[in-house]
Amino acid sequence: MSTPTATLTLSNVVFHTLPTFSTATFSLTSSDPTADFSFDNVGNTLTIQAASTTAQVEITFVLDDANHILTGLAFMPDGSAEVGRRAFPDIAVSRSTTCSTLVVTDDYSLNGTVAQTFPFVLLIQRVSDGHVGGIDPGIINNPNEN
Repeated sequence: MSTPTATLTLSNVVFHTLPTFSTATFSLTSSDPTADFSFDNVGNTLTIQAASTTAQVEITFVLDDANHILTGLAFMPDGSAEVGRRAFPDIAVSRSTTCSTLVVTDDYSLNGTVAQTFPFVLLIQRVSDGHVGGIDPGIINNPNEN
């Protein structure tokens, strides 16, 4: 069975340096019918409802913008000082002069039967001056929804 994948393409970036958050519009495509992905642009929240047999899902962020690049993710602590290390063990960033892509693996199997929310900041950098900004979406895993 292949790993379900959701792709979130960012556009209309309005950049602000941290601690003020930047904004962007997200559009979502999903490559696998075994997981239900949805994105709420108002709340900037990605919801994942994977099949019970799914151990992992991949989330790909794409920024097709020569003025800004994706640089990483920063997760909020979940009470156990994990900051996403167990739930999101793999993060890879690819960059070119016109586009950047960030792929994160969500180890969905760690959720058990309890829905979990993962607040995080998507880190971006402005090319012209090197300043760093952040976009604040969230991930909600709903393992009992299927």
